[in-house]
Amino acid sequence: MESATIIRSLATLSIPQYIIVDYEYDMGSDSTAFISIDLPALFTTEESYRKELRTKLTGKSYAIDLCSFNISSDSTDFNVQLLNKGDVSYIETIYTVIEVLEINKTESNIFDRFIIRNEDSIVTNKFYMKIVNNSVSDIGKILLQLTYITLQNRISE
Repeated sequence: MESATIIRSLATLSIPQYIIVDYEYDMGSDSTAFISIDLPALFTTEESYRKELRTKLTGKSYAIDLCSFNISSDSTDFNVQLLNKGDVSYIETIYTVIEVLEINKTESNIFDRFIIRNEDSIVTNKFYMKIVNNSVSDIGKILLQLTYITLQNRISE
């Protein structure tokens, strides 16, 4: 399974600390993709106060409070399903946590409280996304931004 590339990740200086991660995945001319999305976090042992933004996040998130989900591409008609279990057979089950259909270039969702965690048999710091391009033109690059609060994390192995 391919992974979305993390372009940028940072932790805000607010309380609580929000993690903002930008991802990119190039689908090219493929009409369907099933990819993994890493969820970086701060180390649990890091100081609670700093004067500068943390832009290198080497911890891992396993459970999060998702605050926003933003996605865009060149396609005028694509579907996205976000799963918390890494098997395509779990699409359209309780493990599909977000489903957005018929997106025209961009979609933004903001959540009040949306707590989700990885449900793999061996817990990982990943979520999974199925992308389907319904348009006749190539979808090209998918840009994704997640903003979340880490509820459970571990130090990177």
